[in-house]
Amino acid sequence: MKNVTYYLLLAGVTILGLQTGCTPSAPEATTWHFTAVPLPAAANGGESRFFQTAGGMTWLSWVSYLDDSTDVLQYAPWQADGWGPASTISQGHDWFVNWADFPALSSFQEEPDHLVAHWLQKSAAGTYDYDIKISLTDPTGQQWLAPQTLHRDTFPAEHGFLSFVSQPGHVQAVWLDGRQAKTDGPMSLRTAKISPAGQVYDTLALDRRVCDCCQTAAVATRKGLLVAYRDRSETEIRDISLVRETATGWSAPYQVHPDGWKIAGCPVNGPSLASFGDTVALAWFTGAVDSGAVYLSFSTDGGTHFGPRLQLNERATLGRIATAFTPAGNLVVVWLESQGTAAVLRLQEITPAGKTYPIVDVAPMSVARASGFPQVVALADALLVSYTDVDEDGNSGVVTLWGVR
Repeated sequence: MKNVTYYLLLAGVTILGLQTGCTPSAPEATTWHFTAVPLPAAANGGESRFFQTAGGMTWLSWVSYLDDSTDVLQYAPWQADGWGPASTISQGHDWFVNWADFPALSSFQEEPDHLVAHWLQKSAAGTYDYDIKISLTDPTGQQWLAPQTLHRDTFPAEHGFLSFVSQPGHVQAVWLDGRQAKTDGPMSLRTAKISPAGQVYDTLALDRRVCDCCQTAAVATRKGLLVAYRDRSETEIRDISLVRETATGWSAPYQVHPDGWKIAGCPVNGPSLASFGDTVALAWFTGAVDSGAVYLSFSTDGGTHFGPRLQLNERATLGRIATAFTPAGNLVVVWLESQGTAAVLRLQEITPAGKTYPIVDVAPMSVARASGFPQVVALADALLVSYTDVDEDGNSGVVTLWGVR
């Protein structure tokens, strides 16, 4: 739990997107304009994350810091032009609340009101000894049931950086797992299925040596699930790898564009995936080049093959990437770039053919870790963006922005 005193939401303040970075390949310039939308949340909080069903229902989850020892996982639905009432999933005094490892929400395809959520709970005295807890609602979504531990090992170690994907008949979970630390082994990438009755089954390891603390990403494609993560070689090359589900099981890990980033520790900067039919977008950060780079690559065959990479950032970047497809099939990417001693949240829309719209500066942000990772989701004719605002005293709160053209 973090020491937090207060936070004032910027309700009703319009943030005008500023165009930069026009190129000859850009379509006709169309600016996104962003306005802050009040969130029915406690004054202090962070770790926001969007979830959207195949039918377009959209939720935001976040952690409220109730006091110096109590954290509350909450969520609210988007209702036409604003957030609906906030509901509580769970709360605790022994949670692991982290700027980069945040809770997630999902639902079952056949019952979109039947939700599943996860959070992190301490399992022992060590700083990074924590478990992944999951809870399901009843089929109507009215009541949250007793939580359980997702993974079946009981070793006190790091378990987190989870991604959910809603699938026919189950929700797929993918996470980083530290159980191999029992024998001084590396972090591994693992997956399991969660049934509507709360049964966890078909647990297996997808990669037994991965980077320790970068977010995972997972999407459904017409050819099966696709998972992206930061890998880790024996020589400490930490580039982005993929594994995909096939008719005969899971593939071996493969890379799209090897960057050759050699780094002794985890950079805490995972990839982002988004899918639209057979089109898949993979965006990622690398420190293999001076000042870092935010790269993007498209696949038109469900993630089997990817095209050339496109660099998005114009100056030094912190990464912290999120992606979403619009209903028109264009991709929206958000990331952080340095701006003096601070940072700016930037957004760019790109077509699958690689044509780029002008970059938009969405909002100023702190470079502090507490500012977390921005999130983005596309609605029928608008965007929603969320991030954690941090003031000079270190107090933080979730900001959500409504973006229209």
